[in-house]
Amino acid sequence: MATSREMSETLETNSDREQEAFNAAKEKYSFLAEKFFTLSAVSIKSRDTSMEFRCVSCGKKQTVTTSSTSNLRRHVRGAHAGLCQEYEQLWDCQKRKASQTEDNAKRPKIQTNLRNFFALSGSASATQLVTQKVIDQKVLAFVVQTNQPFSVVEHKSFQDLVLLGKSKKEGY
Repeated sequence: MATSREMSETLETNSDREQEAFNAAKEKYSFLAEKFFTLSAVSIKSRDTSMEFRCVSCGKKQTVTTSSTSNLRRHVRGAHAGLCQEYEQLWDCQKRKASQTEDNAKRPKIQTNLRNFFALSGSASATQLVTQKVIDQKVLAFVVQTNQPFSVVEHKSFQDLVLLGKSKKEGY
């Protein structure tokens, strides 16, 4: 049997997960908020997430799952037939945006070599002198902007990468 502490931790975890799911759903369905539906609650079940929306026009509650939002469309058709065409257009527009985003994500990334990288990024080229101060600034920016632990700079592979541009004459 679970202790009260374990149950409390489980509740906190479920609450956190539901809050994250609520925020994600609110963003995903924000295009409906002004004219049709506002998200009012999210509930995570064992296999699916249910969402509760309120109709902006009549205030009626509609429950849908992440796998099917047809109840929203059915409500607009039945209760607000005059808004149905606008609702359908809004959904179609959203689907096109999502499709374009997926297409961009599926496009192959063009890998460049290191020499071209420096030329394309506007960074120091292989012929420019790179000072220790510049390296320190770039390493710090990398660690902070990518949310890395500071200990990443202690890894041999990271040190090898940073020292790649140094010549053997300099003692590295």
